[in-house]
Amino acid sequence: MISKNNFASFLLVCCTIALTLMVFCSGCITAPALSQNGIHIAAQNDRTGNMLASFSERYQESTQVPVLVSQFNTWDQVDLSEYDLIIVDVATLQSLAEQSKIAPITMLSDGSLNKTTFDTIMLQPYTIGSDLYGLPLHPDMLGYVIWADLFESEDEIDAFNEAYGYHIGNPLTYHDLLDIIEFISRPEKQGYGIGIAGNEEDALQNLYKSIMYSYGRNPTDEDVQEAEAVFQKLMVYTPPECTAWTREDVTNALLQREIQSAITWFSEFETLSSPEHNPDYDRFIFLPLPGSWNSKESFHSVSIPGGWVFAVPNLSPDENSEVVSFLKWFYQPDTQWEWMQAGMQPMVHEIQESWEYIMANGYNAAYIISLRNAWKNTA
Repeated sequence: MISKNNFASFLLVCCTIALTLMVFCSGCITAPALSQNGIHIAAQNDRTGNMLASFSERYQESTQVPVLVSQFNTWDQVDLSEYDLIIVDVATLQSLAEQSKIAPITMLSDGSLNKTTFDTIMLQPYTIGSDLYGLPLHPDMLGYVIWADLFESEDEIDAFNEAYGYHIGNPLTYHDLLDIIEFISRPEKQGYGIGIAGNEEDALQNLYKSIMYSYGRNPTDEDVQEAEAVFQKLMVYTPPECTAWTREDVTNALLQREIQSAITWFSEFETLSSPEHNPDYDRFIFLPLPGSWNSKESFHSVSIPGGWVFAVPNLSPDENSEVVSFLKWFYQPDTQWEWMQAGMQPMVHEIQESWEYIMANGYNAAYIISLRNAWKNTA
């Protein structure tokens, strides 16, 4: 028979156990189930696609919204309408818009992503007519890189000054660049003056357009003839096989000093300036493409943009809150800092204008100048 005292003790033990369980369980938070909808992104099977897939995992972990990045070698067999976002190169954007395979992006108009996030001029290449069809993901363009000793050696400085009558340095115009390339071209000894990523999509075409538009939006016949002469003379100082080179071939030729300088994509400059990939990382000078004085005595420096953008196959993102949330997360400064630290270029001007970004490597300053040159009015 249970006495009153024993019963009271029994109740006290039960209450203690129950209270302990309540306290323990109060600290247990059940992870929310993944959203059934999620975001499906189509990307090329390349470095940008791989990097975005890695970053998307971070978003999924923090939001529990599933993000699937499907990567393809070609778009031939891909139904773009099945995806919420696609990553395409700038050169393809207009063609997809004309075929109505992508939709205008209207989320900027309702403040979901403010234009000041990017700096308005950055959106101009992705605007077709009056509609915006792309958001910057990893813009790329051509820049110039040269072995620094060719600018710094006293013997080289004196020899150049004697031959051309002025001090060797960063070329302001294409004629300055041609003088430098002619001077450093020594195929019988050290290598050709310059290499160009010839068979990369749009490389030679982008260089030709950059030279041509540096004479203005409406060049005179005289300007056109001069621009074409500059382009042809540049090609004289390249190795015979250069037009079949990829961007990797140009980088390797530069490292092996088969060429003394190169016009190649900024995306290759990370390899050239990285101690991890190149023991001579601090022996290069990185510059934007030069410019030209036209017959009207007006100066322009122009870079034709390439690289990758986000596009939307179906609905405008403001009709899909999950897509908007993902893009807002991707373009916030903290995410963009991580994107930059992974070797990609940040797209928000808050970072691009920071001293930390400019000093992060040897080519960011030239990259920002090229961005401004790519999107400024050349009239």
